[in-house]
Amino acid sequence: MRSNKFLLIIALVALLILGYGGSNWLAALAYQPAILQDLPLRAYKYPVPPNKTLLLKDYQRLLTGKAFFPRAQLAPEETLPAAALTIAPPKALFITKLVLWGITKGKFNRAIVGISDDSKGQTWIVKVGDKVNQEEIIKIGSDYIVVRNKTGEGKVVL
Repeated sequence: MRSNKFLLIIALVALLILGYGGSNWLAALAYQPAILQDLPLRAYKYPVPPNKTLLLKDYQRLLTGKAFFPRAQLAPEETLPAAALTIAPPKALFITKLVLWGITKGKFNRAIVGISDDSKGQTWIVKVGDKVNQEEIIKIGSDYIVVRNKTGEGKVVL
């Protein structure tokens, strides 16, 4: 007798859960999202107090940048030094014919380099201080090497 009541309670709970899930499933099938409507422009109008008129002179400090960023005023006789007005010449262009094919990482880093216009496709395994085609390897990085030649010093990227 007790086991029948226990099974009846379990069946009712299962039926309630199944009914709830079924009603949610039917509601999801019938769901139609609402189409959003655009608000008209200037939907929010904030009234200006009648005794307050907005004049450009009220915002002049904002326009000149003085309201937020105070500027140091130079005395009329004070001028900038001539060194501050000179522009540094551009650096010379670094030209190399080396091509970086790979880098071996480990205790002693090595780079695999070749020459760009070499028809034989020769490559060299080099370390810091080695010279290839009159270009000296200065540094071996994780994906680049630094090379020095007659045009200067520069990077060759993998």
